[in-house]
Amino acid sequence: MEDQLSGYEPPPPTSAAVLGAPVPLIPLIGRVEEAAEIIGLLDRTRLLTVTGPGGGGKTRLALAVAEQWATAHRTGRVAWVSLAATEEPELVVEHLATVVGAAGPTAAEVAAGIGGSDGLIVLDNCEHLVGAVADLVG
Repeated sequence: MEDQLSGYEPPPPTSAAVLGAPVPLIPLIGRVEEAAEIIGLLDRTRLLTVTGPGGGGKTRLALAVAEQWATAHRTGRVAWVSLAATEEPELVVEHLATVVGAAGPTAAEVAAGIGGSDGLIVLDNCEHLVGAVADLVG
C-alpha cells in the first residue's frame, strides 16, 4: 500500500478567496487548455456557461478557474454558489445573497451589494433551476 501512495500529494485546500467553494477531492487532470480558455473568455465577457454531461468534471474545472481568477484578481472576490441541494427556484436568490453578503434576499439587493465590485460568481449545479438562474442572471 505504501508504494501505491508514494508521490501522492493531497489536493491543496480551496483558496480562502473563493467563498463557499468545495474542497477538491482530486487535482485538475488534463484540463489545462480548457481552464486557460475559460480564463481568457472571462476577460472578454460578463456571462459564461460551462456545459457538458454529468460527471464530466465541470465543477472541478470551474473550481480551478475560480482559484486562478482569484489569484490573478487579488482585489476581487469569488462567490461560489452551489445549487445542488436547492429544490425551490425562489431560493436561488437567497443562496446567492447569503454567499455574497448582500443586505437582503432580493435580486435588486444582491445587484446593489455587488455592483461595481471586481468579482466572479460561480453558480454550480443549476441545471434543475435553469429558469430561476436565468431570471437572476438577467
